[in-house]
Amino acid sequence: TEIYTLSLHDALPIFRAAQESVFGVAATGDQAASSDALRTAVLPLFNQSQGLLVGADGKSGLVGSQSQLMTSDLAEAQHQIEQANLSLWVALGMMLAMGVAIAWTTGRAITLPLGRLNGVLGRMTDGDYNVQIPATERADEIGDIARSAEVFKANGIERSRLEAEAAVFQQELDRKLKEMERAFEAAGLEQKKVVEAMGRQLVRLAGGDLTARMSQPVAVEYRKLQDDFNTAVAQLEETVTTVAATTASIGASSDEMAQASDDLSR
Repeated sequence: TEIYTLSLHDALPIFRAAQESVFGVAATGDQAASSDALRTAVLPLFNQSQGLLVGADGKSGLVGSQSQLMTSDLAEAQHQIEQANLSLWVALGMMLAMGVAIAWTTGRAITLPLGRLNGVLGRMTDGDYNVQIPATERADEIGDIARSAEVFKANGIERSRLEAEAAVFQQELDRKLKEMERAFEAAGLEQKKVVEAMGRQLVRLAGGDLTARMSQPVAVEYRKLQDDFNTAVAQLEETVTTVAATTASIGASSDEMAQASDDLSR
């Protein structure tokens, strides 16, 4: 390309000088001389310039060289474009694979802890608090959920403890209520026995039997009542006996006085 360019550069001044010489001959009006000058001076230079530009076969020369260079450059550019497209597709494929891998890894990093947390929460909802809460050390939203589950677990354990204590307290209360009910029932039966025994002895007293006493065994809480009844009846018997004796003595004295009076009247 450089050789063709230098030769063409050297031929152009010569071509211009021959062209001016032909114009000078034509100015004289001699057509034959003008034609001869054009044929002998200008036309060979024109053919030489054309050969330098396109070559003898029309495909070489400066234009052919430039065409070959352009064709070579175009082929190289197309090759580079194909290589760039291939590299782009490879890069896109790698990016896609990395995206899928990252998405899969991220998905597992989220779904697996969430799945385990869901299982633990389900067990605690069913009342089973003997579980280990996963992912409590994480600093993301999953860690927040796990720590909230820890609070739920602690509250559930405390609630279970309070429910167990309440159940024990209720059982103890029921037991004491039943004991009190049985005690009241027993007290009622014992009271009924005491009242019936006292009634029987009062009937005997009403019939004049001063020997009536409550002699059958009674409960401790009714022994004072039994003692007081027996003491009162005993005192009543003693009083009545004393009164009867006094009355008999007074009656005897009256008889004696009546007899004395009768004796005196005689």
